[in-house]
Amino acid sequence: DPRSPPAGSEAAKRARWLVYHAVWASLGTVSVRLKGRPWGNVRSVADGVGANSTGLPVLYLPTPDPTAADIEADARATLSLSEASLRERVTPAGLLCGGRDPEDPTCARLHLSGTLRRLSDAGEVARAEESLGARHPFAPWLAQGGAHTGGDYFTIELESLVFFDNYGGPAELSVEDYLAAPSPGV
Repeated sequence: DPRSPPAGSEAAKRARWLVYHAVWASLGTVSVRLKGRPWGNVRSVADGVGANSTGLPVLYLPTPDPTAADIEADARATLSLSEASLRERVTPAGLLCGGRDPEDPTCARLHLSGTLRRLSDAGEVARAEESLGARHPFAPWLAQGGAHTGGDYFTIELESLVFFDNYGGPAELSVEDYLAAPSPGV
């Protein structure tokens, strides 16, 4: 069942499953507007379509968005994702995370940290538009060059990650093992 996450003993597969199914994330940056204080902003994300999943989500930042100014000044960022946000994990009764509280340690949370990289290659931009278009059908501008205000597509150059999916603290999961896990979209 594609709605069910891989077993907790398969941290890399489960983390990739979470990113593949996520449609939004909290994007943490160093704020220009708040003079260097932390800032979090919700952004639509997508991790490929089918076998094109890489584990490195793409996102669009409109030029007037405060986060765009932050990334221009300092590209360091953290994308935070929660299993509780996935529509695949809402029960028929409307309960989140398969019926668990979003802060239950078995309701997975993943934090991807690194630098955001602006996509400039035409092929990368086309894949970002395809991925965002597939995941966000009610936001067609994401698949059509972005907002009328201008902006850019980005991905994360992953440097570290923290994955919580069980009791006892973060899972032992390296960036290398995470990226080597098979695409959940196959």
